[in-house]
Amino acid sequence: METSSPPRPRRSRLPVVLALAAVGVLVVFVALKVATLFKLGTPARVQATAAPAPPPIDEGGAAAGPLHRLWSAAGQGRVVDSGLLAGRGEVLFSEELAHRSWRVRALDARTGQFRWSNARENTAHVEAWAVTDAAVVLGYHHSASRLAWRLGRGASFMGVDPVSGRVRWQRTDLVLYGERPGDYAPFLAFASTVYGTTRQGVPVAVDTATGRTRWRHPPPAGCRNDGIVAGPAGVAMSTRCGSASSATIELLDSADGTRLWQRDVAEGGVRLLAVGTGAVAIAIGAGADETRTEVLGPGGSPATAVPCDQCGRSGPQAGLAGSMLVLTGGRAPLAGADASTGELRWRSPLPVAFTVTRLLFGGAAGVAAVAGPVAGGAAHLLRVDPVSGAQTEVTGFDASQANGIAGPYVLLQQPAAIEVYGP
Repeated sequence: METSSPPRPRRSRLPVVLALAAVGVLVVFVALKVATLFKLGTPARVQATAAPAPPPIDEGGAAAGPLHRLWSAAGQGRVVDSGLLAGRGEVLFSEELAHRSWRVRALDARTGQFRWSNARENTAHVEAWAVTDAAVVLGYHHSASRLAWRLGRGASFMGVDPVSGRVRWQRTDLVLYGERPGDYAPFLAFASTVYGTTRQGVPVAVDTATGRTRWRHPPPAGCRNDGIVAGPAGVAMSTRCGSASSATIELLDSADGTRLWQRDVAEGGVRLLAVGTGAVAIAIGAGADETRTEVLGPGGSPATAVPCDQCGRSGPQAGLAGSMLVLTGGRAPLAGADASTGELRWRSPLPVAFTVTRLLFGGAAGVAAVAGPVAGGAAHLLRVDPVSGAQTEVTGFDASQANGIAGPYVLLQQPAAIEVYGP
């Protein structure tokens, strides 16, 4: 007698269906993520020009008497930073057009006539921009995502022809780090070299004519680069290791990265300020505790120290103007140190009860101090002779908005516009 086997239990298809659905959702998610990453840094409307370059601004033509508004240009968003370029005869400014939409525009400094613009969408911001002999270098920072950087979509580091505005070269492995997003960072470039940084924090010197790497300078293991400032003598870099407050300062040859000298500073809060033709200016004591500006001569030995008197947030400031490093610190007198040796050449007291909030440098010899009464009141723009330190007040505008000088011209920056004043 035959016996029939019991029926096999029927398997549920639900786990298989759920697994396939999960895989499908994952595939769609990955596809959307990749598509989003490849949209990062989408070029928006890029406008170039065939017009010839405007002539450079005569830096010896400082105007006397009140200045008058020559032109103004409204931004199409928030104006972030701006620069008046004596050697180019142009004004450049960065603006945030909308959420994740940024642009840099170039205008004729004398007339305000539009010359070119470069804009990107789906980008976090223009990290910084700098101007060199061969190119205007723009550093867009699209995303901090590791995957975006691995796919070459994390940043756009590009060289724009300074006359036409056309992109001459581009790479995706570097970014420019200024003091804040959208920052005009002239200290990150000199002559035909700009200094970018990798995502891992390695400084890289780039030839702005070609976009090719000249050299790299990775910090020692366990250390990080803390600052970069370039000038005629080379590029100064500061390095900090671990949680130590001390810093190591190096001056490197801009051509090949060779170390020219090195100095260890045991005090905390070291900040690089300016590089001259042989000397380097640094601030010592960060934030509200900043105490002085020190100028290091050839070989890194201290040559001049200028105290900081009630510096406040601005702290010590310095910049190169012709053959001088011009220094300031709060209510302390302006000072001029030889840009080659670092030796002090002059001191120039401020008006009584005045403090400097900002130093402006334009071209090879232009320098001005934005200063105002300690007790509050209208700001003043004091044009400074870099050779003697003599001060001349320039009037006719709101000096608190001054953001650049070149020859007889003064650039004013407002939240949604820029203006140029002149004779």
